Amino acid sequence: MTPKNGNPVAIWTARAAALAVLAILASLCWKTAWSDWLSQTGNLDALRQAVAMEPDNARYKIRLSQQLDFTNPSEAVRQWVEANRLNPRLPDSWLALGLYAEAQGQREEAERLLQKAVDIDHQFKPIWTLINFYMRTGQKEKMWPNIAKAIDVITQPDLGYFDLRPIFDICRAAGADNARMLSLLPHRDYVQKYYFFYLVENNQPVEALPMFDTALRTAETASLNEQRQFVHFDEIMFANGRQAEAAGIWNKLVEHKLVASTAMHPEKGDGIANPNFTLPFEPQPFGWQLPERNVTATTYSPGSVWFEFTGQQPESSELLVKNLAVLPDKTYFVTWNATTEGLSINPEHDGLMLLFLADGKQLEAKCTPFLAKQDRGCTFHSPRNTAAVRMIVAYERQPGTVRLRGGLRLNSFSMTFAPAGNS
Repeated sequence: MTPKNGNPVAIWTARAAALAVLAILASLCWKTAWSDWLSQTGNLDALRQAVAMEPDNARYKIRLSQQLDFTNPSEAVRQWVEANRLNPRLPDSWLALGLYAEAQGQREEAERLLQKAVDIDHQFKPIWTLINFYMRTGQKEKMWPNIAKAIDVITQPDLGYFDLRPIFDICRAAGADNARMLSLLPHRDYVQKYYFFYLVENNQPVEALPMFDTALRTAETASLNEQRQFVHFDEIMFANGRQAEAAGIWNKLVEHKLVASTAMHPEKGDGIANPNFTLPFEPQPFGWQLPERNVTATTYSPGSVWFEFTGQQPESSELLVKNLAVLPDKTYFVTWNATTEGLSINPEHDGLMLLFLADGKQLEAKCTPFLAKQDRGCTFHSPRNTAAVRMIVAYERQPGTVRLRGGLRLNSFSMTFAPAGNS
């Protein structure tokens, strides 16, 4: 401030005092910046220098302690204690002292110190440290409520990415069953979706089933990988013998456009998805499948699938495979539409056929010749306790004939309950 009397000496004295204050402030700012830089280098000598420059800075002491932890644990503990005294609101010092107390066999003191860190800082790190402490010390009943809190903390909608797999892993290691896990999850669809995917990844489809509908509510925003996980869930349900549920899941995947196919209606006798080949092949588990060793030149186009026989193919082979959704102990009638090009053969001995299998065993079927001029069809009966039958379009050279040569176009299949008396 300039003196009002305009005395030059007083004016210069005031200016000098202001400059001195500014110089002191600049020196302090430089000192703080320099010590902060030193503390973040990770170099032990630099950290010691930073602590010497600002001995009352608790964060610097914490950083120094972290470096000393393995090389000089006793000094590290002294630094943790000092940091805690300087700023008891920093959770890292409580966590470190708690873990040190555990290492010394002082379980009650360790729990007190770790709980103090959780009380101070409601973020994930302190509570996750406490959870692992309870796991190590066999205090599972104290662990569960903290797990519920941890899941709630890291799955808040505004936090973005999170990974729940470590939490799910520790729960499973502690023996949590599905009921326990569901009780720990907050009622947020996207959280239950992650547990659903976790179970699918670990090949536990039956446990995942109760969360399927909840997870499916997030399908519109599902990533490509998540879309694949939904389909994989249907695959492993089918592979684990849960074909009836797999058929229902397939229909829901179709409804939510996660599978490019059509729905099936086994209760009406219609168990064929995409019967007219109007959509591309979806191979698992109810889509059309080409065999692993495709021995004919096969071309798909919307509305049909074309097979080219060269006359050099093996004497027997599978051409196309399909899982049919069925009800147990029912008789079905399957028909098909097919055209040929250049096949100069007797339709009674064409070598083309439909096979039906359940549980790896071929079912008895009554079939017309595959290329009969009219009324083509097969009748088969589904076994008891079976919800899916595997249908195979196959070729086998008939005795006294040459191998098939020319083209076969399959246009559609249909499936209904067989009329009464046609079993």
